[in-house]
Amino acid sequence: MSIEVINSGVKRGVKKNIKGIAYIPDKTCTGKLLVSFFWVIKSQYNIILLDKKDYNYVVITGSTNNYLWIMSRTPKISDELYSSLVDFAASKGFDVSKIIKVVQ
Repeated sequence: MSIEVINSGVKRGVKKNIKGIAYIPDKTCTGKLLVSFFWVIKSQYNIILLDKKDYNYVVITGSTNNYLWIMSRTPKISDELYSSLVDFAASKGFDVSKIIKVVQ
């Protein structure tokens, strides 16, 4: 089973997208994905927190504590939710002072 992943962002006013494919390498641990944006290179994405109700937000880390993403299905989340997600990341040992909150 594979999942299409589309990462997009704006750099110097230009929106860019890149498509990748995610795989679940261990069917008993569906929160760990291998994502490939380039044929040979695969990166580990670990879902460490997921909105269990509607999947509206997720906290993802790489294979180390050097990478962390807070993602939402909507461009904006409440300040209260954002703060709770940052607090969660801090409780897991992430240096939350390095988080860059992207303006949507």
